[in-house]
Amino acid sequence: MPYFLGVDGGNSKTFALVGDETGRLLALGKGGPSNHQARFGVDGAMAAIGEAVEQALTGAGLSITDIAHAAFCLAGADYPSDYDLLSGAIAQRWPGLKQFSVHNDSFAGLRAGTSRSWGVVSVCGTGTNQAGIGKDGRELQVGGMGYIYGDFGGGGDLGREAVRAAFMGAEQRGPATTLTQVVLEHFGYASTADLSYAIYTRQWDGVNVHRLAPKVFAEARKGDQAAQEILVRMGTLLGQSVCGVLRELNLAEEAVDVVMAGSTWKGETPIMVDAFRLAVHRVAPRAKLVRPRYEPVVGSWLLAVEKAGLTVDQAVYGALEASMPQDLSIYKEEA
Repeated sequence: MPYFLGVDGGNSKTFALVGDETGRLLALGKGGPSNHQARFGVDGAMAAIGEAVEQALTGAGLSITDIAHAAFCLAGADYPSDYDLLSGAIAQRWPGLKQFSVHNDSFAGLRAGTSRSWGVVSVCGTGTNQAGIGKDGRELQVGGMGYIYGDFGGGGDLGREAVRAAFMGAEQRGPATTLTQVVLEHFGYASTADLSYAIYTRQWDGVNVHRLAPKVFAEARKGDQAAQEILVRMGTLLGQSVCGVLRELNLAEEAVDVVMAGSTWKGETPIMVDAFRLAVHRVAPRAKLVRPRYEPVVGSWLLAVEKAGLTVDQAVYGALEASMPQDLSIYKEEA
């Protein structure tokens, strides 16, 4: 029986999932961050990917030679040179792997959220990315490269905006905000002057700035103006980026699924989603905002099955859901 492997590698973690052609999922493996463009490099990325893959294979009682196709959906797979680098590293790590494909991780989120062969995804996790597949099969990725490229989204940017708002509020350059105290407590400083000096002298590296993101949502829910404005701005700009994908792929007039993938979309107040919805519907009024039914690694696994030329039908979905690993959720709510 053919077996398939799906890998979702991101900025914070890596998951690998093994299942058979009937849709029965056999084992889930976990590893650390695997974006080779970040501070990990290709060796660090492959170490994390390898850890997740080997855990999954061991849990399923299989070896890499049993895998008919593997789909590696990886953060940092942005340019052809990235695909060549990662493909070479994967082939070197597992020479017995018969067939595999490399994709940007955004396509895992897209496949996890729609059963169609076309659609658009807005990834908003630690960072952000927008991507889509047109009705003609054309694939497009927009963003995912940082602020200077026009990106603005994800936990990292939310955290940095919170720090900016904290300084501006404390120095009366902006509205007074509860984010000032939240930021100081988060990083363990008594005053913005202490934090300022730590940043200036490079004693503060901001490595955990993305962990401020849930606190921005919490303060916005309580009514803090600065926190709310950050979320409105991010939702609006993410919506505008998605509209760029919709226009480029000629989907603005279609009843297209716009998948919202990533942890930052799950904030405890809907303000950012509301701003995103408005920006999208101003350009694509028939678009339907959806949350992924499955975790991205399941989308990767589905891509592996389809890249092998098999069809994912309702029987496969039924078996998949019946055998879903306990650590992977199935979501049912609308966006």
